[in-house]
Amino acid sequence: MSSVQGQQGDTGEPDVRRAEHLEQIGRTEDALSAYRAALAIDPKNADLLRRFAHCQMRSEKEAEHALGTIDQAVALVPNDPYNHVVRSLVLADQRKPKLAVAAAEEAIALEPELSIGHTALANAYLKRQSWHAAEVSAKKALSLDPDEEMSANILAHALFCQGKQVENQVHISGLLHQDPEDPYTHYAAGLAALQAEKYQKAEEHFLEALRLNPNFDAAREGLLNTFRARSFVYRSYLRYAFFMTRLTSGQRYGLIIGLLLAVQLLKGAFRNVSPGISTGIGVVYMLFVLWTFVARSVGSLIVLGDHKARRALRFMERLDAVVVGGGVVVGLVLLLAGFVLGQSPLIALGGGCICMAVPVVMALTNEHPKGKFLYGLLGLINVIALSAMVVGLVVPGLDLMDSARTAGFLTLIVTTWLAVFGVLYRN
Repeated sequence: MSSVQGQQGDTGEPDVRRAEHLEQIGRTEDALSAYRAALAIDPKNADLLRRFAHCQMRSEKEAEHALGTIDQAVALVPNDPYNHVVRSLVLADQRKPKLAVAAAEEAIALEPELSIGHTALANAYLKRQSWHAAEVSAKKALSLDPDEEMSANILAHALFCQGKQVENQVHISGLLHQDPEDPYTHYAAGLAALQAEKYQKAEEHFLEALRLNPNFDAAREGLLNTFRARSFVYRSYLRYAFFMTRLTSGQRYGLIIGLLLAVQLLKGAFRNVSPGISTGIGVVYMLFVLWTFVARSVGSLIVLGDHKARRALRFMERLDAVVVGGGVVVGLVLLLAGFVLGQSPLIALGGGCICMAVPVVMALTNEHPKGKFLYGLLGLINVIALSAMVVGLVVPGLDLMDSARTAGFLTLIVTTWLAVFGVLYRN
Protein backbone atom coordinates (compact mmCIF):
# COMPACT_ATOMS: atom_id res chain seq x y z
CA MET A 1 0.00 0.00 0.00
CA SER A 2 2.33 2.66 -1.28
CA SER A 3 -0.08 5.55 -0.67
CA VAL A 4 0.66 5.45 3.07
CA GLN A 5 4.01 7.01 2.24
CA GLY A 6 2.27 10.32 1.71
CA GLN A 7 2.92 13.12 -0.67
CA GLN A 8 5.65 14.98 1.16
CA GLY A 9 9.30 14.53 1.96
CA ASP A 10 10.34 12.67 -1.18
CA THR A 11 14.06 13.16 -0.89
CA GLY A 12 16.42 12.17 -3.63
CA GLU A 13 18.71 10.34 -1.24
CA PRO A 14 20.00 7.06 -2.70
CA ASP A 15 19.34 5.15 0.55
CA VAL A 16 15.67 6.21 0.53
CA ARG A 17 15.13 5.28 -3.13
CA ARG A 18 16.91 1.97 -2.57
CA ALA A 19 14.81 1.25 0.55
CA GLU A 20 11.56 1.95 -1.31
CA HIS A 21 12.59 -0.33 -4.18
CA LEU A 22 13.63 -3.16 -1.84
CA GLU A 23 10.35 -2.85 0.07
CA GLN A 24 8.34 -3.00 -3.15
CA ILE A 25 10.03 -6.24 -4.28
CA GLY A 26 9.56 -7.87 -0.88
CA ARG A 27 13.14 -7.67 0.46
CA THR A 28 11.95 -6.26 3.78
CA GLU A 29 15.08 -6.82 5.87
CA ASP A 30 17.32 -5.18 3.25
CA ALA A 31 14.89 -2.27 3.01
CA LEU A 32 15.07 -1.80 6.79
CA SER A 33 18.86 -1.56 6.57
CA ALA A 34 18.60 1.09 3.87
CA TYR A 35 16.08 3.09 5.91
CA ARG A 36 18.41 2.92 8.92
CA ALA A 37 21.24 4.32 6.82
CA ALA A 38 19.03 7.23 5.74
CA LEU A 39 17.86 7.87 9.32
CA ALA A 40 21.45 7.89 10.55
CA ILE A 41 21.93 10.99 8.42
CA ASP A 42 18.54 12.60 9.21
CA PRO A 43 17.07 11.02 12.41
CA LYS A 44 14.37 13.70 12.85
CA ASN A 45 12.81 13.25 9.43
CA ALA A 46 9.15 12.35 10.14
CA ASP A 47 8.58 11.18 6.56
CA LEU A 48 11.48 8.71 6.84
CA LEU A 49 10.32 7.53 10.24
CA ARG A 50 6.84 6.84 8.86
CA ARG A 51 8.25 4.84 5.95
CA PHE A 52 10.55 2.96 8.32
CA ALA A 53 7.65 2.11 10.68
CA HIS A 54 5.55 0.85 7.77
CA CYS A 55 8.43 -1.37 6.68
CA GLN A 56 9.04 -2.57 10.26
CA MET A 57 5.39 -3.62 10.47
CA ARG A 58 6.02 -6.10 7.65
CA SER A 59 9.02 -7.68 9.35
CA GLU A 60 8.63 -10.52 11.85
CA LYS A 61 11.81 -9.41 13.63
CA GLU A 62 11.02 -5.69 13.73
CA ALA A 63 7.20 -5.56 13.96
CA GLU A 64 7.15 -5.00 17.72
CA HIS A 65 9.25 -1.82 17.30
CA ALA A 66 7.03 -0.26 14.63
CA LEU A 67 4.73 1.49 17.11
CA GLY A 68 7.63 3.27 18.82
CA THR A 69 8.93 4.45 15.44
CA ILE A 70 5.62 5.82 14.18
CA ASP A 71 5.00 7.52 17.54
CA GLN A 72 8.23 9.45 16.95
CA ALA A 73 6.92 10.58 13.56
CA VAL A 74 3.58 11.64 15.07
CA ALA A 75 5.38 13.59 17.80
CA LEU A 76 7.43 15.44 15.16
CA VAL A 77 4.52 16.20 12.78
CA PRO A 78 1.20 15.60 14.58
CA ASN A 79 -0.90 17.19 11.83
CA ASP A 80 0.22 14.84 9.05
CA PRO A 81 -2.71 12.43 8.41
CA TYR A 82 -0.39 9.84 6.83
CA ASN A 83 1.40 9.45 10.16
CA HIS A 84 -1.90 8.58 11.83
CA VAL A 85 -2.77 6.19 9.00
CA VAL A 86 0.42 4.19 9.52
CA ARG A 87 -0.09 4.33 13.29
CA SER A 88 -3.56 2.82 12.80
CA LEU A 89 -2.17 0.06 10.60
CA VAL A 90 0.55 -0.74 13.14
CA LEU A 91 -1.91 -0.81 16.05
CA ALA A 92 -4.26 -3.08 14.11
CA ASP A 93 -1.35 -5.37 13.29
CA GLN A 94 -0.49 -5.49 17.02
CA ARG A 95 -4.06 -6.53 17.86
CA LYS A 96 -5.08 -3.21 19.38
CA PRO A 97 -8.15 -2.53 17.21
CA LYS A 98 -9.81 0.09 19.45
CA LEU A 99 -6.69 2.26 19.38
CA ALA A 100 -6.36 1.59 15.64
CA VAL A 101 -9.88 2.91 15.07
CA ALA A 102 -9.05 6.08 17.03
CA ALA A 103 -5.84 6.64 15.04
CA ALA A 104 -7.65 6.22 11.71
CA GLU A 105 -10.39 8.61 12.82
CA GLU A 106 -7.67 11.15 13.69
CA ALA A 107 -6.31 10.85 10.14
CA ILE A 108 -9.80 11.33 8.66
CA ALA A 109 -10.43 14.35 10.91
CA LEU A 110 -7.26 15.95 9.51
CA GLU A 111 -8.17 15.13 5.88
CA PRO A 112 -11.76 13.83 5.41
CA GLU A 113 -11.31 12.98 1.72
CA LEU A 114 -8.16 10.90 2.24
CA SER A 115 -9.03 7.48 0.85
CA ILE A 116 -6.21 5.73 2.68
CA GLY A 117 -7.58 7.10 5.98
CA HIS A 118 -10.89 5.34 5.36
CA THR A 119 -8.95 2.22 4.31
CA ALA A 120 -7.10 2.26 7.63
CA LEU A 121 -10.42 2.66 9.45
CA ALA A 122 -11.89 -0.28 7.51
CA ASN A 123 -8.82 -2.35 8.40
CA ALA A 124 -9.18 -1.46 12.10
CA TYR A 125 -12.87 -2.41 12.08
CA LEU A 126 -11.97 -5.66 10.36
CA LYS A 127 -9.49 -6.50 13.14
CA ARG A 128 -12.19 -5.57 15.65
CA GLN A 129 -14.55 -7.99 13.88
CA SER A 130 -17.03 -5.17 13.24
CA TRP A 131 -17.87 -6.50 9.80
CA HIS A 132 -20.57 -4.02 8.76
CA ALA A 133 -18.51 -1.01 9.85
CA ALA A 134 -15.55 -2.40 7.90
CA GLU A 135 -17.77 -2.76 4.83
CA VAL A 136 -19.03 0.85 5.10
CA SER A 137 -15.51 2.28 5.53
CA ALA A 138 -14.08 0.20 2.69
CA LYS A 139 -16.86 1.34 0.34
CA LYS A 140 -16.19 4.96 1.35
CA ALA A 141 -12.50 4.53 0.56
CA LEU A 142 -13.32 2.99 -2.83
CA SER A 143 -15.71 5.83 -3.62
CA LEU A 144 -12.77 8.22 -3.14
CA ASP A 145 -10.24 6.00 -4.94
CA PRO A 146 -11.65 3.06 -6.95
CA ASP A 147 -8.12 1.68 -7.41
CA GLU A 148 -7.42 1.30 -3.67
CA GLU A 149 -6.50 -2.41 -3.59
CA MET A 150 -6.39 -2.81 0.17
CA SER A 151 -9.94 -1.45 0.54
CA ALA A 152 -11.16 -3.75 -2.20
CA ASN A 153 -9.72 -6.78 -0.39
CA ILE A 154 -11.07 -5.61 2.98
CA LEU A 155 -14.51 -5.21 1.43
CA ALA A 156 -14.36 -8.77 0.09
CA HIS A 157 -13.43 -10.09 3.54
CA ALA A 158 -16.12 -8.03 5.29
CA LEU A 159 -18.78 -9.29 2.89
CA PHE A 160 -17.51 -12.85 3.36
CA CYS A 161 -17.70 -12.58 7.16
CA GLN A 162 -21.28 -11.31 6.96
CA GLY A 163 -22.30 -14.21 4.74
CA LYS A 164 -23.20 -11.88 1.84
CA GLN A 165 -22.20 -14.49 -0.71
CA VAL A 166 -23.88 -13.08 -3.82
CA GLU A 167 -22.57 -9.52 -3.32
CA ASN A 168 -19.14 -10.88 -2.45
CA GLN A 169 -18.97 -13.07 -5.56
CA VAL A 170 -19.93 -10.13 -7.79
CA HIS A 171 -17.31 -7.94 -6.09
CA ILE A 172 -14.58 -10.58 -6.41
CA SER A 173 -15.43 -11.26 -10.05
CA GLY A 174 -14.87 -7.58 -10.76
CA LEU A 175 -11.55 -7.64 -8.93
CA LEU A 176 -10.37 -10.71 -10.83
CA HIS A 177 -11.32 -9.10 -14.11
CA GLN A 178 -9.49 -5.92 -13.13
CA ASP A 179 -6.33 -7.67 -11.90
CA PRO A 180 -6.15 -11.47 -12.37
CA GLU A 181 -2.59 -11.47 -10.97
CA ASP A 182 -3.48 -10.23 -7.48
CA PRO A 183 -2.87 -13.03 -4.92
CA TYR A 184 -5.13 -11.38 -2.32
CA THR A 185 -8.06 -11.39 -4.71
CA HIS A 186 -7.53 -15.10 -5.43
CA TYR A 187 -7.40 -15.70 -1.69
CA ALA A 188 -10.72 -13.87 -1.24
CA ALA A 189 -12.18 -15.89 -4.12
CA GLY A 190 -10.96 -19.08 -2.46
CA LEU A 191 -12.64 -18.14 0.82
CA ALA A 192 -15.89 -17.37 -0.98
CA ALA A 193 -15.76 -20.74 -2.77
CA LEU A 194 -14.94 -22.50 0.51
CA GLN A 195 -17.95 -20.88 2.17
CA ALA A 196 -20.12 -21.98 -0.75
CA GLU A 197 -18.69 -25.52 -0.34
CA LYS A 198 -17.17 -25.44 -3.84
CA TYR A 199 -13.98 -27.08 -2.66
CA GLN A 200 -12.35 -27.75 -6.05
CA LYS A 201 -12.78 -24.11 -7.08
CA ALA A 202 -11.48 -22.97 -3.69
CA GLU A 203 -8.41 -25.16 -4.10
CA GLU A 204 -7.71 -23.64 -7.54
CA HIS A 205 -7.86 -20.07 -6.21
CA PHE A 206 -5.68 -20.81 -3.17
CA LEU A 207 -3.11 -22.54 -5.39
CA GLU A 208 -3.10 -19.56 -7.73
CA ALA A 209 -2.62 -17.19 -4.78
CA LEU A 210 0.36 -19.28 -3.64
CA ARG A 211 1.79 -19.34 -7.16
CA LEU A 212 1.69 -15.54 -7.22
CA ASN A 213 2.97 -15.24 -3.64
CA PRO A 214 4.61 -18.44 -2.30
CA ASN A 215 4.90 -16.89 1.20
CA PHE A 216 1.17 -16.16 1.52
CA ASP A 217 0.42 -18.07 4.75
CA ALA A 218 -3.32 -17.33 4.77
CA ALA A 219 -3.66 -18.87 1.30
CA ARG A 220 -1.71 -21.94 2.43
CA GLU A 221 -4.07 -22.29 5.40
CA GLY A 222 -7.05 -21.92 3.05
CA LEU A 223 -5.61 -24.66 0.85
CA LEU A 224 -5.24 -26.90 3.90
CA ASN A 225 -8.88 -26.24 4.77
CA THR A 226 -9.95 -27.50 1.36
CA PHE A 227 -7.97 -30.70 2.04
CA ARG A 228 -9.41 -31.03 5.55
CA ALA A 229 -12.92 -30.53 4.15
CA ARG A 230 -12.69 -34.03 2.65
CA SER A 231 -13.71 -35.10 6.14
CA PHE A 232 -17.42 -34.83 6.98
CA VAL A 233 -16.46 -33.88 10.54
CA TYR A 234 -14.35 -30.96 9.35
CA ARG A 235 -16.95 -29.84 6.78
CA SER A 236 -19.42 -29.61 9.65
CA TYR A 237 -16.90 -27.64 11.66
CA LEU A 238 -16.38 -25.19 8.76
CA ARG A 239 -20.14 -24.56 8.57
CA TYR A 240 -20.15 -23.87 12.30
CA ALA A 241 -17.07 -21.61 12.02
CA PHE A 242 -18.60 -19.59 9.16
CA PHE A 243 -21.80 -19.18 11.19
CA MET A 244 -19.87 -18.01 14.27
CA THR A 245 -17.82 -15.59 12.15
CA ARG A 246 -20.97 -13.65 11.27
CA LEU A 247 -21.62 -12.92 14.95
CA THR A 248 -20.02 -10.16 16.98
CA SER A 249 -17.88 -11.19 19.95
CA GLY A 250 -20.74 -10.21 22.29
CA GLN A 251 -23.22 -12.33 20.34
CA ARG A 252 -20.81 -15.28 20.44
CA TYR A 253 -20.40 -15.07 24.20
CA GLY A 254 -24.16 -14.72 24.58
CA LEU A 255 -24.74 -17.81 22.44
CA ILE A 256 -22.16 -19.85 24.36
CA ILE A 257 -23.52 -18.86 27.76
CA GLY A 258 -27.13 -19.24 26.59
CA LEU A 259 -26.42 -22.71 25.24
CA LEU A 260 -24.78 -23.69 28.52
CA LEU A 261 -27.81 -22.46 30.51
CA ALA A 262 -30.19 -24.29 28.14
CA VAL A 263 -28.24 -27.53 28.60
CA GLN A 264 -28.36 -27.16 32.39
CA LEU A 265 -32.13 -26.53 32.27
CA LEU A 266 -32.70 -29.57 30.04
CA LYS A 267 -30.55 -31.76 32.26
CA GLY A 268 -32.50 -30.61 35.30
CA ALA A 269 -35.84 -31.22 33.59
CA PHE A 270 -34.93 -34.79 32.64
CA ARG A 271 -33.00 -35.68 35.81
CA ASN A 272 -36.07 -37.04 37.63
CA VAL A 273 -37.83 -38.31 34.52
CA SER A 274 -34.91 -40.15 32.91
CA PRO A 275 -31.41 -39.91 34.40
CA GLY A 276 -30.03 -41.56 31.25
CA ILE A 277 -31.38 -38.81 28.98
CA SER A 278 -30.10 -36.16 31.40
CA THR A 279 -26.60 -37.68 31.29
CA GLY A 280 -26.80 -38.03 27.50
CA ILE A 281 -27.58 -34.31 27.10
CA GLY A 282 -24.50 -33.46 29.14
CA VAL A 283 -22.32 -35.85 27.12
CA VAL A 284 -23.56 -34.48 23.78
CA TYR A 285 -22.88 -30.91 24.91
CA MET A 286 -19.37 -31.80 26.05
CA LEU A 287 -18.64 -33.56 22.76
CA PHE A 288 -19.90 -30.49 20.86
CA VAL A 289 -17.62 -28.17 22.87
CA LEU A 290 -14.61 -30.46 22.45
CA TRP A 291 -15.31 -30.91 18.74
CA THR A 292 -15.01 -27.15 18.14
CA PHE A 293 -11.49 -27.28 19.58
CA VAL A 294 -10.15 -30.44 17.95
CA ALA A 295 -11.95 -30.63 14.57
CA ARG A 296 -9.09 -28.81 12.83
CA SER A 297 -6.55 -31.26 14.26
CA VAL A 298 -8.61 -34.27 13.19
CA GLY A 299 -8.87 -32.70 9.73
CA SER A 300 -5.07 -32.34 9.65
CA LEU A 301 -4.75 -36.00 10.62
CA ILE A 302 -6.81 -36.91 7.55
CA VAL A 303 -4.61 -34.64 5.39
CA LEU A 304 -1.56 -36.40 6.85
CA GLY A 305 -2.84 -39.65 5.38
CA ASP A 306 -2.76 -38.20 1.84
CA HIS A 307 0.79 -38.44 0.46
CA LYS A 308 0.25 -35.40 -1.80
CA ALA A 309 -1.82 -33.14 0.44
CA ARG A 310 0.39 -33.64 3.49
CA ARG A 311 3.21 -31.72 1.76
CA ALA A 312 1.30 -28.54 2.63
CA LEU A 313 1.55 -29.29 6.36
CA ARG A 314 4.34 -27.71 8.37
CA PHE A 315 6.10 -29.42 11.26
CA MET A 316 3.87 -27.95 13.99
CA GLU A 317 0.75 -28.83 11.99
CA ARG A 318 1.99 -32.41 11.60
CA LEU A 319 2.69 -32.53 15.33
CA ASP A 320 -0.80 -31.16 15.99
CA ALA A 321 -2.29 -33.81 13.70
CA VAL A 322 -0.43 -36.70 15.36
CA VAL A 323 -0.69 -35.64 19.01
CA VAL A 324 -4.08 -33.94 19.09
CA GLY A 325 -5.88 -35.55 16.15
CA GLY A 326 -4.42 -38.95 16.99
CA GLY A 327 -5.26 -38.50 20.67
CA VAL A 328 -8.88 -37.71 19.84
CA VAL A 329 -9.24 -40.72 17.54
CA VAL A 330 -7.67 -43.07 20.10
CA GLY A 331 -9.87 -41.55 22.80
CA LEU A 332 -13.05 -42.05 20.77
CA VAL A 333 -12.10 -45.67 20.03
CA LEU A 334 -11.49 -46.34 23.73
CA LEU A 335 -14.75 -44.63 24.69
CA LEU A 336 -16.72 -46.67 22.18
CA ALA A 337 -15.03 -49.91 23.25
CA GLY A 338 -15.67 -49.07 26.90
CA PHE A 339 -19.38 -48.47 26.34
CA VAL A 340 -19.79 -51.60 24.18
CA LEU A 341 -17.87 -53.84 26.60
CA GLY A 342 -19.16 -52.15 29.72
CA GLN A 343 -15.62 -51.38 30.92
CA SER A 344 -15.43 -48.12 32.89
CA PRO A 345 -11.59 -48.05 32.87
CA LEU A 346 -11.62 -47.91 29.05
CA ILE A 347 -14.19 -45.10 29.19
CA ALA A 348 -11.98 -43.20 31.64
CA LEU A 349 -8.89 -43.68 29.46
CA GLY A 350 -10.77 -42.55 26.36
CA GLY A 351 -12.04 -39.47 28.16
CA GLY A 352 -8.51 -38.79 29.41
CA CYS A 353 -7.10 -38.84 25.87
CA ILE A 354 -9.73 -36.36 24.69
CA CYS A 355 -9.29 -34.12 27.74
CA MET A 356 -5.55 -34.03 27.08
CA ALA A 357 -6.06 -33.02 23.44
CA VAL A 358 -7.76 -29.69 24.19
CA PRO A 359 -5.05 -27.89 26.23
CA VAL A 360 -2.37 -29.42 23.99
CA VAL A 361 -3.94 -27.97 20.83
CA MET A 362 -4.31 -24.60 22.58
CA ALA A 363 -0.57 -24.68 23.37
CA LEU A 364 0.52 -25.81 19.89
CA THR A 365 -1.55 -23.21 18.01
CA ASN A 366 -0.92 -20.32 20.42
CA GLU A 367 1.31 -17.40 19.43
CA HIS A 368 1.03 -15.74 22.85
CA PRO A 369 4.24 -16.61 24.80
CA LYS A 370 2.59 -16.60 28.23
CA GLY A 371 -0.46 -18.37 26.84
CA LYS A 372 1.66 -21.09 25.28
CA PHE A 373 3.21 -21.73 28.71
CA LEU A 374 -0.18 -21.63 30.50
CA TYR A 375 -1.96 -24.04 28.15
CA GLY A 376 1.16 -26.19 27.93
CA LEU A 377 1.10 -26.48 31.73
CA LEU A 378 -2.58 -27.45 31.67
CA GLY A 379 -1.78 -30.00 28.98
CA LEU A 380 1.03 -31.41 31.13
CA ILE A 381 -1.39 -31.83 34.04
CA ASN A 382 -3.68 -33.82 31.75
CA VAL A 383 -0.77 -35.96 30.52
CA ILE A 384 0.15 -36.72 34.15
CA ALA A 385 -3.50 -37.52 34.94
CA LEU A 386 -3.71 -39.88 31.95
CA SER A 387 -0.44 -41.54 32.95
CA ALA A 388 -1.76 -41.98 36.50
CA MET A 389 -4.83 -43.76 35.09
CA VAL A 390 -2.61 -46.20 33.18
CA VAL A 391 -0.38 -46.79 36.22
CA GLY A 392 -3.43 -47.37 38.39
CA LEU A 393 -4.66 -50.02 35.97
CA VAL A 394 -1.40 -51.97 35.66
CA VAL A 395 -0.21 -51.77 39.28
CA PRO A 396 -2.30 -54.00 41.58
CA GLY A 397 -3.73 -52.29 44.66
CA LEU A 398 -2.95 -48.75 43.44
CA ASP A 399 -6.23 -46.89 42.91
CA LEU A 400 -5.53 -43.62 41.10
CA MET A 401 -8.45 -43.66 38.66
CA ASP A 402 -10.90 -41.37 40.48
CA SER A 403 -8.40 -38.65 41.43
CA ALA A 404 -6.76 -38.72 37.97
CA ARG A 405 -10.12 -38.56 36.22
CA THR A 406 -11.20 -35.61 38.39
CA ALA A 407 -7.93 -33.75 37.76
CA GLY A 408 -8.21 -34.27 33.99
CA PHE A 409 -11.84 -33.15 33.88
CA LEU A 410 -11.26 -30.03 35.98
CA THR A 411 -8.27 -29.09 33.84
CA LEU A 412 -10.43 -29.47 30.74
CA ILE A 413 -13.11 -27.18 32.19
CA VAL A 414 -10.53 -24.51 33.05
CA THR A 415 -8.97 -24.76 29.58
CA THR A 416 -12.25 -24.47 27.66
CA TRP A 417 -13.46 -21.44 29.60
CA LEU A 418 -10.13 -19.67 29.28
CA ALA A 419 -10.16 -20.42 25.55
CA VAL A 420 -13.77 -19.29 25.02
CA PHE A 421 -12.92 -15.83 26.34
CA GLY A 422 -9.56 -15.72 24.56
CA VAL A 423 -7.47 -15.49 27.72
CA LEU A 424 -3.76 -15.44 26.75
CA TYR A 425 -4.60 -16.93 23.36
CA ARG A 426 -3.52 -15.60 19.97
CA ASN A 427 -3.24 -17.42 16.65
